[in-house]
Amino acid sequence: MSKIPVTKAGQSVLADIMTKAVQKAALEGDVDQDLIIICLIALLIGGRYTDRDLYAPILKHGCVLETCEITDLALQVIARHAVVTAPYRRTSTSRNDQSYQIGEMIGRILGADDYIDRIDTASVLEHFNGNELWKIAIDQRLVSDPISDEAKPAKYSATKLREAMIGKMPNWRPTSFATFTEDLS
Repeated sequence: MSKIPVTKAGQSVLADIMTKAVQKAALEGDVDQDLIIICLIALLIGGRYTDRDLYAPILKHGCVLETCEITDLALQVIARHAVVTAPYRRTSTSRNDQSYQIGEMIGRILGADDYIDRIDTASVLEHFNGNELWKIAIDQRLVSDPISDEAKPAKYSATKLREAMIGKMPNWRPTSFATFTEDLS
């Protein structure tokens, strides 16, 4: 039972008035940058059961967090929620294309291309067909460029070529955060 004797309709009226006050405070108030970040973090993760560990410092300390604590918390939220979604998995009719590309945008902003693990591994190369492997091997100067497909040396079957490429292209990146959607769509 509510401590304030008001009807459910009255609760809705009060909630609307308070929502307008939040909007007015955000748009017209003199809000400190740290408080803005705390509010954005709370807005993003508040109420998510899986993020209760990130939300706990805000509940416990509110607006008295130090700037370094706020920064650490914000980076934890970014690391947890900035997800890159493969184009073939973007099937929800309730989400637009841009919502699927948030992880890519954040990756561009953070310069995450510099942090991509090596891709010249068996687990990645197994997903490229023989012709594409051949193009990659030529581009990476692992083999010489033949005049035609018939000129490919027999020793470079897709399986053998793939095995020969593993660990030989430390800087090879088939895509980047700036071109991921376009490269794979």
